[in-house]
Amino acid sequence: MPASASADRAALLAELRLDEAPQLVAALEALLRSVGRQTGAQAAALVLDNGARRWVASATAGDWPEAPDASSPVRLGELGIGNVQLWSPSSACDTALADAARVASALLESRLHERRLSASLERERMASAAGSDWLWETDAEGFVTWVSDSAERHTGWPVSREIGSHASRFVRPPPGPEELASWTRYRADREAHRAFREAICERDTAHGTMLAAMSGQPRFDADGKFAGYRGAARDVTLEVAQRHAARQAHQQLMQAMDAVNAALMISGPDGRVQASNAAWKTLLHTMVASGLCPDADGREEEFVRWRLSLASPEAPTHELSFGDRTVLVSDKRLPDGSTVHLSIDVTEQRRAEKGRRETEARLSAVLRAVPDLWFVLDRDDRLLMCSDEHHPLLIVPFEQQRGQRFGAVLAPPDDAMAQAALARARSSGETQRLEYESVTLDGRRHHFEARLAPMPDGQMLYLTRDLTDLRRLERELTVLQRAIETDSSVPIIVTDASREDEPIAYVNPAFERLTGYSREEALGRNCRFLQGAGADRNQPGLATLREALAGDQPCTVVLSNRRRDGSEFLNELSVVPIRDAKGRVAQHLGVLNDVTERVRAAERLRVSEDLYRSVAATISDGLLVVGPDGRIIACNPSACEMLACSPERLSGKRLSELGYRLHTEADTPFTPADHPVRQVLTGGKPVRDLPLQLHRPDGSARTMLITARALSGAGSPAVSCLVSFRDVTDQRGAARALAAAEERWKFALEGAGAGVWDYDEDTRQIFYSKGWKEMLGHADAEIGSSLTEWSERIHPDDREVVFAAITEYRRGRRASYQTEHRLRHHDGHWIWVLDRGKIVERHADGRPRRVVGIHTDITRLKQAEQALMDKQAAELASRAKSEFLSRMSHEMRTPLNAVIGFTQLLKMQPDGGPAKVTEYADHVLRASEHLLGLVNEVLDLQRVEEGRTEMLPQAVELAPFLDSTLDLMRPAAQRQGIALTNQIPPGRWVHADARLLRQVLMNMISNAVKYNRDGGWVVISLLPAPPGRCLIAIEDTGSGLTDEQLSRLFQPFERLGHETSAIEGSGLGLVITRSLIELMGGSVTLSSVPGAGTLARIDLPAAKAPAGDAPLAPAQATLASEEKRPMDVPSLRVLYVEDNRINALLFEEAMRVLGGIELMVAESGADALGAVAAWTPQVLVLDANLPDMNGNELLGLLRRRSELAEVPAYMCSADAMPEDLQRARDSGFQGYWTKPIELNAVSAALDALRPAAPA
Repeated sequence: MPASASADRAALLAELRLDEAPQLVAALEALLRSVGRQTGAQAAALVLDNGARRWVASATAGDWPEAPDASSPVRLGELGIGNVQLWSPSSACDTALADAARVASALLESRLHERRLSASLERERMASAAGSDWLWETDAEGFVTWVSDSAERHTGWPVSREIGSHASRFVRPPPGPEELASWTRYRADREAHRAFREAICERDTAHGTMLAAMSGQPRFDADGKFAGYRGAARDVTLEVAQRHAARQAHQQLMQAMDAVNAALMISGPDGRVQASNAAWKTLLHTMVASGLCPDADGREEEFVRWRLSLASPEAPTHELSFGDRTVLVSDKRLPDGSTVHLSIDVTEQRRAEKGRRETEARLSAVLRAVPDLWFVLDRDDRLLMCSDEHHPLLIVPFEQQRGQRFGAVLAPPDDAMAQAALARARSSGETQRLEYESVTLDGRRHHFEARLAPMPDGQMLYLTRDLTDLRRLERELTVLQRAIETDSSVPIIVTDASREDEPIAYVNPAFERLTGYSREEALGRNCRFLQGAGADRNQPGLATLREALAGDQPCTVVLSNRRRDGSEFLNELSVVPIRDAKGRVAQHLGVLNDVTERVRAAERLRVSEDLYRSVAATISDGLLVVGPDGRIIACNPSACEMLACSPERLSGKRLSELGYRLHTEADTPFTPADHPVRQVLTGGKPVRDLPLQLHRPDGSARTMLITARALSGAGSPAVSCLVSFRDVTDQRGAARALAAAEERWKFALEGAGAGVWDYDEDTRQIFYSKGWKEMLGHADAEIGSSLTEWSERIHPDDREVVFAAITEYRRGRRASYQTEHRLRHHDGHWIWVLDRGKIVERHADGRPRRVVGIHTDITRLKQAEQALMDKQAAELASRAKSEFLSRMSHEMRTPLNAVIGFTQLLKMQPDGGPAKVTEYADHVLRASEHLLGLVNEVLDLQRVEEGRTEMLPQAVELAPFLDSTLDLMRPAAQRQGIALTNQIPPGRWVHADARLLRQVLMNMISNAVKYNRDGGWVVISLLPAPPGRCLIAIEDTGSGLTDEQLSRLFQPFERLGHETSAIEGSGLGLVITRSLIELMGGSVTLSSVPGAGTLARIDLPAAKAPAGDAPLAPAQATLASEEKRPMDVPSLRVLYVEDNRINALLFEEAMRVLGGIELMVAESGADALGAVAAWTPQVLVLDANLPDMNGNELLGLLRRRSELAEVPAYMCSADAMPEDLQRARDSGFQGYWTKPIELNAVSAALDALRPAAPA
């Protein structure tokens, strides 16, 4: 730089920040002193600031003060000497000054390069750390040559772990098929040296496995040769997981759509189909195959536009007809413009509804034709309607009864009886019958029979018929029967219907008295002879009688007959056909009477019976009348339909004869005795709603619900059976499917530990499942059905978020409702729940009507997440602490290496130098070693806290072990006049690590010496201890400690008020000591008397003496002696690679003093590789951190040379963490010299490597 560029010089010196580089200033001062000694000048100076020159006294001069800048023409940054004899320096002086100037310039340029490189790296590190990517660079072979510092934030590993490693060591193919495709492209691009982007790979990190996306550009040298890649990487683990989750969600959506029992399709804003379920495809295929869709040939586009126009956010329901098919559609327009189309084919449902309406119309017509009176009751048992509001059987006008409760117009006790029958009908679902008497509107008392039959929708059919005449007839028949049984006063005639012309087979005496014909005259003749000769053969009664006889029907007719004496009488003849067991008419029984009213009553009875037969033919249940022999006497159409058999084929047959088989519900055959119809026929006990399996002749089986009751034949011991049955196959199948679905649903919810809630908007009531209540620690009966049972248990901090989520879902801003919040448990603590819900039913206007959801207890998951975050925070703090201590140790050891090294060099000078210099060097050395001890103690404390202290327990004999330890402490004790005494007898052994035990004892004895009084003493002895233990006592005569001081004694950096005293210490020794003693299975306690002294007790496990003589653990080496080394030692070639010029200068001076060393210094890994190409060293000494690579990588490259494969190598570094030492051992280093290096240890190691001197 030109001499005139003083301002530029000042800027460069300011950039050097020499106030932050004391080791550089110290090196420059040593350089100046060396210049003074070489030139003989009394003073040498280097101008380092604008305000003044900094003069340094030479070896032959006295004290030189700093002179102002104006007192000398020396410019800023120049080197000069003063007080040379006659101020006429020789050429040797010029040479020395020039050499010194070059050294000083090199030192300053090194400092300037270091400052600029550090600033550049810091800017790059901050820029990289601020982004989500990290940068990397590889060579042509794929080895990582550089990684940005931000990589550590993503991988959790220092970048040094990756530098020098091949990319394949931590990068591998991803597991997913989509990501694997990008990996395949990446491999092809790398093979072709092409750029690649977003290549997904799987790699290991300190936190586990992650997915990274890599992008890289190829690098080429000046000759166009491929030199590697430079690129960036980013963590895409979450991004890939989200893509996978999206695909899985789409698959689940399609599965959910397929699970919907309706045709479902989603179209985009352009009307194109985006997704559909299987039901939609099936429906569309069916309609297309049948030619029903599309139904607008030539107008398909118009049809599609019209179809899409039906969509709206409210999703109204439309019913569309396609030919003979009917489809319900609902189209909901979504906010993004897409549409959800729901279609349900209701063709069969509409056909069923039409059939039901037609059936109801036919039934209504039948009921209107029935002469009996019937009413319909609503759910509240109030009268809604009647068959005829002017019916003559009404008790009171219907207008007065409308809306009244059933039975209100009946007099006690008939009203109570009617209410009881109604209650039975509602509870059992079966028809109930009752009889009562009441006065009608015409003032006549009538005898009524009523039947109550349940109807759909909770209504009830009340059918009443007038039995007044029938009951009167029954009474009269009863009287007649008794009269016949007593004196046969009722004329009776029986004809044989099985014979031609149906002759009279029997007449009783009353007949003889009535007609005048004797029994013999009547038998064998047709009843026509009673009409007499010339009688009117066309009288109406005869036609009715002939029709009744022809139809095998009972009848009552009024005939004009003549007695034997020719007198005419009006004969009211009641004729009843008598059937045999097979239902065929065998006889006709006629009762002669002249009572007209009785004849009318019989006629009305016949009409009424016909009506009941018609009703039986229209009901849906099957009806069979089975005779005592098991044969079918009668059946209704429903029975024929269910049995798939005609009435003619059923009549007179047993079901078993027709191929029908009855099994139990479990499908096992009935035994003859257990057959339900046989039990009714033999025992008379009715069977109600018995389920069984009916196997039909065609092989099909149906589940039937059977009711059977006995029917007694009048005057006959034979019993018939009325069987009603209903086909419940489909109903049972649906019930089983529903039960299975409910069971699966219940199992799934209970297995997942979920609680169910079901909210009804209309009633404002909510159902909480038993699992929901148990989740909160409540019994089923302890929680009601109000919404506040849930809302009042929400944590106050979660209420706003929960209700906001509900509001957003109800307004359609969310696809579903889902929150995580806390609920108060029964015992008062809070639990975390995952609350999910969905609107399952809406009102016609779209408002929610019913919402269903589940609660899942995620308390343990939340606790695990919190524990994981706490663990990660602790690990992060621990890593930060370790990194800080490692950096602190490195930064402090680097200047200490120069300070202690040059001080040791001063003490190792052959002439020793002036006494004052030696004294100053001792002071500097002690202060530096104190600072180094503080650094080591901090690292020891870190290792102890992290549990990384290495320990090798063994049997140690205390007496000789303490003697060797006290020898190390005596120089310090002698300076204070303190006597050290070992009173431990020989033969006492402890089980401990010798290295750690010596560290503990030296720390305890050092404290006893440092804080003792002049002329005091320290005694080490043994105290009584339990078996298997050894209690060591260390007693001193120091100032002692108070109880308050003892309570603070074992705190880090606690020196109990001695911080400003001349006594050296860090406040860490006792903390480390106690931890090391506890690590060895012991303990330490202190007691003290202020002003008298302190007693420390160390309790350790006792040990037995080992077999043979155990060697004592060696004491730590003292500072190297200053013995003069022989001059004829064999020469040793040493390669020292160090980028710090001060450290290199120190090592050069040390090797010069050592002698016999041929030293070559290289400042980088590249320089070292170039040097060994022409010169083969015998020893390698490598710095750990070089500008272009680290020491481990450099050793690997050097080892590739065959002549250096076995050369001893030493790592020389300020990194002193255990992992640094282990990494060096793993890389093949023989030794590790921690800066500041111990020159005597280095000398001893190199001496051991020298080749043997020739004899």
